[in-house]
Amino acid sequence: MQERAKQQEEAMASQQNQRALHAIVLPHPLQGHITPLLHLSQKLASSYNVAITFVVTQHIFSKMQITSHPLIKLVGLADNLPQDHPRQSTFADSYEAVMGLEIPTDSLLQELSSQNQLPSFIIADTFVTWAQKLALKYSIPRVAFATTNVTAFAVMSSTSKLIDLGILPLKTVNGSSKYVDQLITCFPFLPPLQPHDIPVSLRSPSVSHYRMQFVMAQFAELSKAVTVMVNSVTELEKTVLENLEHKVPTFCIGPTLRLGGENFLLQKTGMRTSLLPEQEDCLPWLDKQGSGSVLYVSFGSIANLEKAQLVELASGLGASNQPFLWVIRPGSFEGSLSDVLPVGFSERTRNRGYIVSWCPQLLVLSHRALGGFMTHCGWNSILENLCLGGVPMICWPHEAEQALNARVIVDIWKVGLKVKKEEDGIVKLEEVERVVRAVMCEEGAKELKDKAIELGKVAKRAVEEGGSSLKNIEKVLEVVSNTKASGFSSRAVLRTRYTTCSQESNDFC
Repeated sequence: MQERAKQQEEAMASQQNQRALHAIVLPHPLQGHITPLLHLSQKLASSYNVAITFVVTQHIFSKMQITSHPLIKLVGLADNLPQDHPRQSTFADSYEAVMGLEIPTDSLLQELSSQNQLPSFIIADTFVTWAQKLALKYSIPRVAFATTNVTAFAVMSSTSKLIDLGILPLKTVNGSSKYVDQLITCFPFLPPLQPHDIPVSLRSPSVSHYRMQFVMAQFAELSKAVTVMVNSVTELEKTVLENLEHKVPTFCIGPTLRLGGENFLLQKTGMRTSLLPEQEDCLPWLDKQGSGSVLYVSFGSIANLEKAQLVELASGLGASNQPFLWVIRPGSFEGSLSDVLPVGFSERTRNRGYIVSWCPQLLVLSHRALGGFMTHCGWNSILENLCLGGVPMICWPHEAEQALNARVIVDIWKVGLKVKKEEDGIVKLEEVERVVRAVMCEEGAKELKDKAIELGKVAKRAVEEGGSSLKNIEKVLEVVSNTKASGFSSRAVLRTRYTTCSQESNDFC
C-alpha cells in the first residue's frame, strides 16, 4: 500500500510540474518555419498544459489571422529594420529580420524575469542562432527545433566534416557556375550525391560566405541545447537517426500538422497559419472534377520562376491534357499574369485548368479530386501531402534543402519523379508533359500512389495514441522538467539518459 501511495504521489507531482511548464517559442520569420511550430505549440498547450509565448516579428504578427488556444500568447516584436524592408522576399531578408529580433527578445525575457515569470524552457528554431546565448544568460534550457527532415539535418550538421574532406567548397568548372561532377559518398544513409543535390547553403563559393558560416553557427549553438526536436517521423528515417554524428539527443515529433487531430489539421478550428490571403473558390471547382484527376501545382511561399520557365511550364501543362490547379503567387513573376502566360493558354485550358494566387493547401491536398502534386519539395509540403491525400509527387526543387528532399522522395521512398533540366536550367514543355503523364495516367502511376498512401499511414500512426512521435514529445518534456528541477547545469548528464530514436523495425529506410 505504501509503495502504491508513493507512486501516486510521484505521479501527481509529475503532473503538477508538467502543468507548471511555460515555453517561449522562437520561429524563424518565414511561413515554412512558423507553421510547424504553431502546430507543435497547439499540441503542447492542449494536451500537456504547457503555456506558450510565441514570438514573431511585428511584420509577421500583423499578417497572422489565428484564433489561438487560451494558453498560447502571440507576441509581435520589432525587428529593428526599416519599415520598407522586404523581410520575406529572400533568405537574406529573413536572416536580417531574425537577427534583428535578438535585442527585443532579450528585453522581453528581462521583463518576464522582473515579474518572476521566466519561461521554463525555450523552443528555438535552429535558424535562431542567438537563442542559445539568451538561454545561458537566463539559465533556461533550450530545445532546438529543426523544420527539415532528419536527412537534411544530418547533412547540414556535417558541414565541417565536408570541409575537412575537401568536398566543400564545391569545385566549379573553370570558375563558372557549373559544378565539377563528383560523387559525394560519405553519408551511409543516402545514395551517392552530386553537388547539386546538397543544400543550397553548402554550395556557397567559399567557407567564409555568410550562408555557410550561418550553417556552421547553427550547429555550433545547437550542440549546447538539451535536446533537439525534428519535424519528422522516426519510422521513416530510422537509419538516418542511427547514423547521426552529433551528440545531442534528437527526437522525431512529427508530422506536427497532425498533432492537433483531424479538425485542427483541416483548419476547422479557426486557427489558420497562412500569411497570404487564400482563394477558397478553387474548392467548388475541385468538387466538380473526377476523383484522382487533378494535378496540383505549387512551389511554396518563396520560389520564383522566370518568364521563360513559366511559358514552358504552362505549355507543358496544356500539352498533358490533364486537369490542373496551379498556384501562381503574387510577386513570383514580373509583369501581369496575362503577359507571362502563352497567348491563348487561358482559353485553351478553360475547362480543365484553374489558376489561383494562393489557396488553402491542406484542404486541397485532402480533396478526393487530387491525383498528383508538382512541388518545390519543401519539407512542410511533403509532409502535408503524405498525411492527407498521399498522391505521387513531381519534384521541382528550388532552394534550401529541397534538392536533397527530392532525392529522398524519388530514390529512397520511391513516391515521385524529378523533372530534368536542360543545360540552361530550364525545364522544357516536353519534360513537363512527360512527368505529368507519368504520375497521373501512365503505367507506374498506381505503384507511386500506393507507396505514398503506405508512407502516409506510417506518418499518421506516429501521432496516434502510443505512437513514436507522441512518446518522443513526452521524453522531451521529461528532459525539460528534470533539467528545470535539477538545475540548468545538469543538462549534460540528462543527455546520456535518452537514445536518439526508436528501435522499432522500419521498412522504409
